[in-house]
Amino acid sequence: MSKQKPTIPQGTRDFGPAEMLGREYIFDTLRRVFKRYGYQPIETPCIEQLSVLTGKYGEEGDRLIFKIVNSGDYLDAPLKADFDFHQASGSLKLLPLISEKALRYDLTVPFARYVVMNQQHLTFPFKRYQIQPVWRADRPQKGRYREFYQCDVDVVGANGLLSELELVRICDAGFQELGLEGVTLRLNNRKLLEGIATHFGAADRFVEFITILDKMDKIGEDGVFKEWAEKGFHVDAGSFSHLKAISAMPFEEALPQLRLLFSGSDNVIGAKGLEELETLFEWISISPPVSITIALDIFLARGLGYYTGTIFEAGTHDFRGSILGGGRYDNLTGVFGLPGLSGVGISFGADRIYDILLARGLFEKLKSVGKKVLLINFGGAAERKSVEVWMDLLANDIPAEVYPEFSKPAKQFKYADQAGFGYVIVIGDQELEAGTCNVKVLATGLQETMKLTSLVDFLRLTFTFMP
Repeated sequence: MSKQKPTIPQGTRDFGPAEMLGREYIFDTLRRVFKRYGYQPIETPCIEQLSVLTGKYGEEGDRLIFKIVNSGDYLDAPLKADFDFHQASGSLKLLPLISEKALRYDLTVPFARYVVMNQQHLTFPFKRYQIQPVWRADRPQKGRYREFYQCDVDVVGANGLLSELELVRICDAGFQELGLEGVTLRLNNRKLLEGIATHFGAADRFVEFITILDKMDKIGEDGVFKEWAEKGFHVDAGSFSHLKAISAMPFEEALPQLRLLFSGSDNVIGAKGLEELETLFEWISISPPVSITIALDIFLARGLGYYTGTIFEAGTHDFRGSILGGGRYDNLTGVFGLPGLSGVGISFGADRIYDILLARGLFEKLKSVGKKVLLINFGGAAERKSVEVWMDLLANDIPAEVYPEFSKPAKQFKYADQAGFGYVIVIGDQELEAGTCNVKVLATGLQETMKLTSLVDFLRLTFTFMP
């Protein structure tokens, strides 16, 4: 067998113990927040039928779905059936013959499919959280991966804006408990975007119009106007500048001007979106203060695929790209045969959150988590006593290990230091005879001799264990 250089696909990463401690800290923290608000866990397969995923994310999103090639000789069947490859030119026409499944693109569409398939077992409103990886055939770059984790919370079967308020509170609690400061949560409404398109005479080509507008951060205002012109949209520059000025205002200042903009009877949809935003901002104002900044962004679109109401997106000043997104979808279950079931949810981007916490040095305190106590192995009777103490520590929920074989103490201490243990316990012949142990705190070098019967209480009092 020839030698092969080991590699992994671009846009994917390996995670060693140090990285996994940070990732598990994120997952565990968010999981506690989700449970506090009454959300229940589910999981769905990483593979979905391609037909379940396509048509839900917009044209650009559909291109980023990872298709799975059918097993067997997938070209054999069409050839035998006298399939005309010349007449069926184009990969989209050939696709159904070679691929029926795909890796999931997000957790929301599989959730909608799950709800429809399990509706007889669910009580509505149904609140679920889901922490699993998703895949996108995107171009890898800083902060953008082809495989990444999403931490989702969704409620389906509830129409009221109190669900949106709850998601704002979850967003605030999640980032606060993760220790992530400087987060801005931007809010918009799909109906308000439709009102903007109507204002500029583009209601009949809404998605195309807003998709170009959504590129503002990437191509700038001049680029947006150029694309609009190429597609036949005629947008008055002065009117657009006025709208940009409104978007930069706090919601309280922007509200009267937006009311004026959507006051006509020909823009009922924009007025409805503004009304929903006004109600949501009112709920936020009368609930306890939040640690995050909440702002209106009337240009926020988030791809538009299945959103129908409120749109959420969060980010920080020191990271390009969103770290949370979501929105209201009124009929996503309808495409699977269960119409009229509204849902709303948000998704925390665990990988991007990890990158920010790592860059800010917020994982330093986790270095010794998971490897708390190492008992030195002196062999013989001392080894047997160390095993007894080890079992006692584990029974008291104190993570501990015994070095797996007799070896020079210096080697064992070096291992403890390099592997990130917090404490080393020494039970040699002397300690065995006296019924004591010697405890060394590796971070400070302090040592203390104590009775074995006091060890558990000492460790509980002197070490802060992660939940």
